Amino acid sequence: MAKKDAAKRAAKKHEKEKKRKKKLEARPPRVVTQDPVDGWKPAIEGIEGLAHRLEVGSHDAAHLADLVATHGRRKDAGATWLPSKVRALSDAQILAELAARGVVTDESTFVAAAEAREGARDLAIELWKPMMTSNASVHDRDFVGESAVVLWERWAPHHLADEVLHDLLRSAFDHLEDGSNDVALEILCNAWELARDNGGLERLARADTRGEGFLEELLGAVDDLGEAEPKVHERALVALHEIRESLPPGHEAFVHTVVNEARTLETLGRAKEGIDLLLGAAPAWPGDPDVLGEAAEMFMVNPTVGRRFGDDVAEALTAARDAADGKVRETFENDLNRLTEALAAL
Repeated sequence: MAKKDAAKRAAKKHEKEKKRKKKLEARPPRVVTQDPVDGWKPAIEGIEGLAHRLEVGSHDAAHLADLVATHGRRKDAGATWLPSKVRALSDAQILAELAARGVVTDESTFVAAAEAREGARDLAIELWKPMMTSNASVHDRDFVGESAVVLWERWAPHHLADEVLHDLLRSAFDHLEDGSNDVALEILCNAWELARDNGGLERLARADTRGEGFLEELLGAVDDLGEAEPKVHERALVALHEIRESLPPGHEAFVHTVVNEARTLETLGRAKEGIDLLLGAAPAWPGDPDVLGEAAEMFMVNPTVGRRFGDDVAEALTAARDAADGKVRETFENDLNRLTEALAAL
């Protein structure tokens, strides 16, 4: 029996690897036909001009400008107010530079304004831009925006800024592109833990200016995780559970979320809890065979959890099949037949 169980687990792992490979192959490659900063004139256009060229937000443009300057690809990027240049200034120096541009603030005033908002650049646009001198240049506007980000980091770290989430998501998506799913998943969990009580999925959606989709990418990272330290799976389990609990009834991502939560429980040696979770979720999705199909598969790979679990899944599949029609009924029927054979072989 132990050899048979091991063979089933190996077959399931092989099938997951095939699905993972197929999914990665299906992803459209990001084709870069030219250097994204080609043609940019930093001294004239500033970071604001780069943002317009690339049709991205100022925060993304600032990050890219710092990146190309750091790696020496565009030494002339140093003519702009790079994030690294602003961070190198002391608080007093930043305040003096702001005052020279007509913006007067102090720590208590800034913190009060930050606590009434969700983003540092929003603060700069709403409060500081109207204060700026009439002859303000693009570099002045760049400095004011970046200063808000830096001062928020220093003076109001207790109040979550959109830029913090944005940076985490950008880092996670970059790691996913590189195939570092375990690192990406940890970062996505960090983002969720910060946003959980601060707007949740809606807040993360606003911070995701690249349009990748936080939940979609989190679920994909769990799908593609493969071998990883147990602590990574444990963090993913907590995030998946909290996200599932936060989803409104009928949310399109519910099935994928609950299936991944159950699979993560299985990975952690808690297949009984995984099967029970799927059985509990199935009644809310009578027309979707994935939940009970996963429960049947989980029992067949882990028959040592006890026959009771297999019988419960078979009963649920029978009821679901009898209530369905067409291809959905056929899918339930196929899963039930496979499960019945597995139970008979015990």
